[in-house]
Amino acid sequence: MKKRRSKAGETLVETLVSVLIAALAFALLSTAAVTAARINAAAREDVSFRYTAEQGKTVTVTAEGTHFGTSQKTGRRNVTLYTTDNGYQYYTDTTSSGVTP
Repeated sequence: MKKRRSKAGETLVETLVSVLIAALAFALLSTAAVTAARINAAAREDVSFRYTAEQGKTVTVTAEGTHFGTSQKTGRRNVTLYTTDNGYQYYTDTTSSGVTP
């Protein structure tokens, strides 16, 4: 006697492979998100600069933050702010003293 086999459904192996692929994708994406959050937190914690000025003006920059868990450093510096054509901003130091720990 011939066994009747349904050809319309998925087999158990196909279902398990699909679940495994979904679990691996979720694990990789969640690991990437956690790593990105840690990198962003470290960059934010490292040093944060705040300044507002026009091109070539002397401004005061305040830096606050920790460097990967080391001591807190805060200071003020007078700098000259420059902006390139593509929007990149940089500054040059106009004072001779360092940032005080």
